Amino acid sequence: MSWIHGSVRSQLGTYAKRILIGGTATAAGFVAAYRNDLTQLQFDTFSAFGPFLRLLDAESSHNVAMWTAKHGIVPRDRRPDITSLGVSVWGREFPNPIGLAAGFDKDADGVKGLLGMGFGFVEVGTITPLPQPGNPKPRCFRLPELGGIINRYGFNSLGVDAVSQRLEVLRQQGLVGPSTPQVPRGLVGVNLGKNKTSEDAAADYSVGVKKLGQFADYLVINISSPNTPGPKGTGETGEEGEEHPGPDAVGCPGPAPPAHQAGT
Repeated sequence: MSWIHGSVRSQLGTYAKRILIGGTATAAGFVAAYRNDLTQLQFDTFSAFGPFLRLLDAESSHNVAMWTAKHGIVPRDRRPDITSLGVSVWGREFPNPIGLAAGFDKDADGVKGLLGMGFGFVEVGTITPLPQPGNPKPRCFRLPELGGIINRYGFNSLGVDAVSQRLEVLRQQGLVGPSTPQVPRGLVGVNLGKNKTSEDAAADYSVGVKKLGQFADYLVINISSPNTPGPKGTGETGEEGEEHPGPDAVGCPGPAPPAHQAGT
Protein backbone atom coordinates (compact mmCIF):
# COMPACT_ATOMS: atom_id res chain seq x y z
CA MET A 1 0.00 0.00 0.00
CA SER A 2 2.81 2.40 0.79
CA TRP A 3 4.28 1.61 -2.66
CA ILE A 4 0.99 2.60 -4.29
CA HIS A 5 0.85 5.81 -2.36
CA GLY A 6 4.40 6.56 -3.37
CA SER A 7 3.54 5.98 -7.03
CA VAL A 8 0.56 8.30 -6.80
CA ARG A 9 2.71 10.93 -5.16
CA SER A 10 5.29 10.56 -7.91
CA GLN A 11 2.65 10.96 -10.63
CA LEU A 12 1.16 14.00 -8.92
CA GLY A 13 4.61 15.50 -8.66
CA THR A 14 5.19 14.89 -12.37
CA TYR A 15 1.86 16.49 -13.26
CA ALA A 16 2.60 19.47 -11.03
CA LYS A 17 5.97 19.97 -12.70
CA ARG A 18 4.36 19.83 -16.15
CA ILE A 19 1.70 22.36 -15.15
CA LEU A 20 4.35 24.63 -13.65
CA ILE A 21 6.58 24.42 -16.73
CA GLY A 22 3.64 24.86 -19.09
CA GLY A 23 2.25 27.78 -17.10
CA THR A 24 5.66 29.45 -16.96
CA ALA A 25 6.12 29.04 -20.70
CA THR A 26 2.64 30.44 -21.38
CA ALA A 27 3.27 33.42 -19.11
CA ALA A 28 6.65 34.03 -20.73
CA GLY A 29 5.08 33.94 -24.18
CA PHE A 30 2.32 36.28 -23.03
CA VAL A 31 4.82 38.77 -21.62
CA ALA A 32 6.98 38.53 -24.75
CA ALA A 33 3.98 39.18 -27.00
CA TYR A 34 2.81 42.28 -25.14
CA ARG A 35 5.95 43.62 -23.46
CA ASN A 36 6.19 46.52 -25.90
CA ASP A 37 2.48 47.10 -26.44
CA LEU A 38 0.40 47.18 -23.28
CA THR A 39 -2.24 49.15 -25.18
CA GLN A 40 -2.87 46.16 -27.44
CA LEU A 41 -3.15 44.00 -24.33
CA GLN A 42 -6.00 46.24 -23.15
CA PHE A 43 -7.85 45.92 -26.44
CA ASP A 44 -7.36 42.15 -26.70
CA THR A 45 -8.54 41.66 -23.12
CA PHE A 46 -11.59 43.82 -23.77
CA SER A 47 -12.38 41.88 -26.96
CA ALA A 48 -12.32 38.62 -25.02
CA PHE A 49 -15.63 39.62 -23.42
CA GLY A 50 -17.34 39.76 -26.84
CA PRO A 51 -18.74 36.20 -26.70
CA PHE A 52 -20.33 36.92 -23.32
CA LEU A 53 -21.97 40.11 -24.63
CA ARG A 54 -23.43 38.13 -27.51
CA LEU A 55 -25.33 36.01 -25.01
CA LEU A 56 -27.54 39.08 -24.56
CA ASP A 57 -29.94 40.43 -27.16
CA ALA A 58 -28.51 43.02 -29.56
CA GLU A 59 -29.93 46.12 -27.88
CA SER A 60 -28.92 44.99 -24.38
CA SER A 61 -25.39 44.38 -25.66
CA HIS A 62 -25.39 47.89 -27.13
CA ASN A 63 -26.51 49.33 -23.81
CA VAL A 64 -23.77 47.47 -21.91
CA ALA A 65 -21.15 48.70 -24.36
CA MET A 66 -22.37 52.28 -23.92
CA TRP A 67 -22.28 51.87 -20.13
CA THR A 68 -18.63 50.82 -20.27
CA ALA A 69 -17.78 53.82 -22.47
CA LYS A 70 -19.65 56.20 -20.16
CA HIS A 71 -17.76 54.95 -17.09
CA GLY A 72 -14.37 54.74 -18.80
CA ILE A 73 -14.22 50.93 -18.63
CA VAL A 74 -12.85 50.73 -22.15
CA PRO A 75 -9.31 50.45 -23.52
CA ARG A 76 -7.43 53.73 -23.86
CA ASP A 77 -5.14 54.18 -26.83
CA ARG A 78 -2.28 56.46 -25.80
CA ARG A 79 -0.25 55.77 -28.93
CA PRO A 80 0.12 58.87 -31.12
CA ASP A 81 -1.47 58.73 -34.56
CA ILE A 82 0.91 58.37 -37.48
CA THR A 83 1.12 61.76 -39.16
CA SER A 84 0.35 60.30 -42.58
CA LEU A 85 -3.08 59.17 -41.32
CA GLY A 86 -4.24 62.75 -40.83
CA VAL A 87 -7.08 63.93 -43.09
CA SER A 88 -8.16 67.49 -43.81
CA VAL A 89 -11.87 67.91 -44.60
CA TRP A 90 -14.01 71.10 -44.52
CA GLY A 91 -11.15 72.95 -42.87
CA ARG A 92 -11.09 70.39 -40.04
CA GLU A 93 -8.04 68.28 -39.26
CA PHE A 94 -8.95 64.68 -38.47
CA PRO A 95 -6.07 62.87 -36.69
CA ASN A 96 -6.99 59.65 -38.48
CA PRO A 97 -9.78 58.57 -40.85
CA ILE A 98 -11.33 55.91 -38.61
CA GLY A 99 -14.42 57.27 -36.83
CA LEU A 100 -17.49 56.07 -34.99
CA ALA A 101 -20.64 56.85 -36.95
CA ALA A 102 -23.89 58.17 -35.49
CA GLY A 103 -26.19 55.54 -34.04
CA PHE A 104 -23.86 54.10 -31.41
CA ASP A 105 -23.62 56.99 -28.95
CA LYS A 106 -27.08 58.43 -29.57
CA ASP A 107 -27.14 60.87 -26.65
CA ALA A 108 -23.48 61.86 -26.15
CA ASP A 109 -23.25 59.54 -23.16
CA GLY A 110 -19.81 58.05 -23.76
CA VAL A 111 -17.90 60.57 -25.88
CA LYS A 112 -14.88 60.81 -23.58
CA GLY A 113 -14.36 57.06 -23.39
CA LEU A 114 -14.91 56.54 -27.11
CA LEU A 115 -12.49 59.29 -28.12
CA GLY A 116 -9.97 57.77 -25.72
CA MET A 117 -10.11 54.52 -27.68
CA GLY A 118 -8.38 56.31 -30.54
CA PHE A 119 -11.16 57.18 -32.97
CA GLY A 120 -10.37 60.05 -35.33
CA PHE A 121 -13.90 61.30 -34.74
CA VAL A 122 -17.05 60.34 -32.86
CA GLU A 123 -20.42 61.37 -34.27
CA VAL A 124 -23.22 61.51 -31.70
CA GLY A 125 -26.92 61.23 -32.52
CA THR A 126 -29.23 61.19 -34.28
CA ILE A 127 -30.58 63.86 -31.89
CA THR A 128 -34.10 65.23 -32.18
CA PRO A 129 -35.41 68.54 -30.75
CA LEU A 130 -37.78 66.84 -28.30
CA PRO A 131 -37.27 63.51 -26.52
CA GLN A 132 -38.85 60.52 -28.25
CA PRO A 133 -38.72 56.77 -27.56
CA GLY A 134 -38.13 55.48 -31.09
CA ASN A 135 -39.64 52.30 -32.49
CA PRO A 136 -41.13 49.52 -30.33
CA LYS A 137 -38.80 46.72 -29.19
CA PRO A 138 -37.33 44.48 -30.47
CA ARG A 139 -35.72 46.86 -32.94
CA CYS A 140 -32.13 45.67 -33.28
CA PHE A 141 -31.30 42.29 -34.81
CA ARG A 142 -28.10 40.35 -35.35
CA LEU A 143 -27.11 38.76 -38.66
CA PRO A 144 -24.50 36.23 -37.43
CA GLU A 145 -23.86 34.75 -40.86
CA LEU A 146 -22.93 38.21 -42.16
CA GLY A 147 -21.26 39.53 -39.03
CA GLY A 148 -23.68 42.46 -38.97
CA ILE A 149 -26.85 43.86 -37.44
CA ILE A 150 -30.10 45.48 -38.57
CA ASN A 151 -30.75 48.71 -36.71
CA ARG A 152 -34.40 49.81 -36.50
CA TYR A 153 -34.20 52.06 -33.45
CA GLY A 154 -36.13 54.85 -35.14
CA PHE A 155 -34.42 57.97 -33.78
CA ASN A 156 -34.78 57.21 -30.07
CA SER A 157 -33.37 60.36 -28.47
CA LEU A 158 -33.23 62.23 -25.17
CA GLY A 159 -33.61 65.49 -27.09
CA VAL A 160 -31.36 68.49 -27.68
CA ASP A 161 -31.60 69.95 -24.16
CA ALA A 162 -30.32 66.80 -22.42
CA VAL A 163 -27.55 66.32 -24.98
CA SER A 164 -26.61 70.01 -24.77
CA GLN A 165 -26.01 69.65 -21.02
CA ARG A 166 -23.75 66.65 -21.57
CA LEU A 167 -21.75 68.35 -24.30
CA GLU A 168 -21.35 71.46 -22.14
CA VAL A 169 -19.70 69.33 -19.45
CA LEU A 170 -17.36 67.87 -22.06
CA ARG A 171 -16.58 71.35 -23.40
CA GLN A 172 -15.52 72.44 -19.92
CA GLN A 173 -13.14 69.47 -19.95
CA GLY A 174 -11.75 70.58 -23.30
CA LEU A 175 -13.12 67.57 -25.14
CA VAL A 176 -15.60 69.27 -27.45
CA GLY A 177 -15.81 72.59 -29.20
CA PRO A 178 -13.55 74.04 -31.88
CA SER A 179 -10.40 71.91 -32.10
CA THR A 180 -7.10 73.50 -31.13
CA PRO A 181 -3.51 72.27 -31.39
CA GLN A 182 -3.35 72.41 -27.59
CA VAL A 183 -6.10 69.76 -27.32
CA PRO A 184 -4.90 66.68 -29.23
CA ARG A 185 -8.07 64.65 -29.65
CA GLY A 186 -10.46 63.24 -32.17
CA LEU A 187 -13.25 65.43 -33.48
CA VAL A 188 -16.90 65.38 -32.37
CA GLY A 189 -19.69 65.50 -34.92
CA VAL A 190 -23.38 66.01 -34.13
CA ASN A 191 -26.07 64.30 -36.21
CA LEU A 192 -29.44 66.10 -36.20
CA GLY A 193 -32.89 64.75 -37.06
CA LYS A 194 -36.51 65.75 -36.84
CA ASN A 195 -39.13 64.49 -34.43
CA LYS A 196 -41.48 61.75 -35.57
CA THR A 197 -44.57 63.95 -35.20
CA SER A 198 -43.01 67.13 -36.58
CA GLU A 199 -44.59 68.79 -39.61
CA ASP A 200 -41.72 71.22 -40.15
CA ALA A 201 -38.44 69.41 -40.70
CA ALA A 202 -36.46 72.58 -41.43
CA ALA A 203 -37.56 74.12 -38.12
CA ASP A 204 -36.48 70.99 -36.27
CA TYR A 205 -33.05 71.06 -37.90
CA SER A 206 -32.72 74.75 -37.02
CA VAL A 207 -33.39 73.98 -33.34
CA GLY A 208 -30.62 71.38 -33.38
CA VAL A 209 -28.16 73.73 -35.07
CA LYS A 210 -28.87 76.58 -32.64
CA LYS A 211 -28.52 74.46 -29.52
CA LEU A 212 -25.82 71.96 -30.49
CA GLY A 213 -23.83 73.63 -33.27
CA GLN A 214 -21.59 75.41 -30.77
CA PHE A 215 -20.28 72.06 -29.52
CA ALA A 216 -19.67 70.39 -32.87
CA ASP A 217 -16.62 70.16 -35.08
CA TYR A 218 -19.13 69.39 -37.84
CA LEU A 219 -22.89 68.91 -38.18
CA VAL A 220 -24.82 66.25 -40.10
CA ILE A 221 -28.45 66.87 -41.08
CA ASN A 222 -30.18 63.49 -41.28
CA ILE A 223 -32.86 64.13 -43.91
CA SER A 224 -33.83 60.52 -44.62
CA SER A 225 -34.24 57.41 -42.48
CA PRO A 226 -35.85 54.07 -43.46
CA ASN A 227 -36.67 53.45 -39.78
CA THR A 228 -39.04 56.38 -39.30
CA PRO A 229 -42.52 56.97 -40.74
CA GLY A 230 -43.29 59.33 -43.59
CA PRO A 231 -41.42 60.27 -46.78
CA LYS A 232 -37.80 59.14 -47.02
CA GLY A 233 -36.24 62.14 -48.71
CA THR A 234 -36.82 65.75 -49.65
CA GLY A 235 -37.67 64.68 -53.18
CA GLU A 236 -40.78 62.87 -51.93
CA THR A 237 -42.10 65.89 -50.08
CA GLY A 238 -42.01 68.31 -52.98
CA GLU A 239 -38.97 70.04 -51.41
CA GLU A 240 -36.37 68.82 -53.87
CA GLY A 241 -33.91 71.59 -54.62
CA GLU A 242 -35.07 73.66 -51.65
CA GLU A 243 -32.19 75.14 -49.68
CA HIS A 244 -32.35 74.53 -45.95
CA PRO A 245 -30.87 77.26 -43.76
CA GLY A 246 -27.22 76.74 -42.86
CA PRO A 247 -25.61 77.16 -39.42
CA ASP A 248 -24.96 80.89 -39.94
CA ALA A 249 -28.50 81.57 -41.12
CA VAL A 250 -30.15 80.07 -38.05
CA GLY A 251 -27.91 81.84 -35.53
CA CYS A 252 -25.46 79.14 -34.47
CA PRO A 253 -23.56 80.55 -31.44
CA GLY A 254 -19.85 81.00 -32.08
CA PRO A 255 -18.03 79.92 -35.26
CA ALA A 256 -20.43 77.86 -37.36
CA PRO A 257 -19.24 74.29 -37.99
CA PRO A 258 -19.54 72.82 -41.49
CA ALA A 259 -22.89 71.14 -42.18
CA HIS A 260 -23.49 68.05 -44.27
CA GLN A 261 -26.79 66.50 -45.41
CA ALA A 262 -27.04 62.75 -45.05
CA GLY A 263 -29.61 60.13 -45.88
CA THR A 264 -29.51 56.75 -44.18
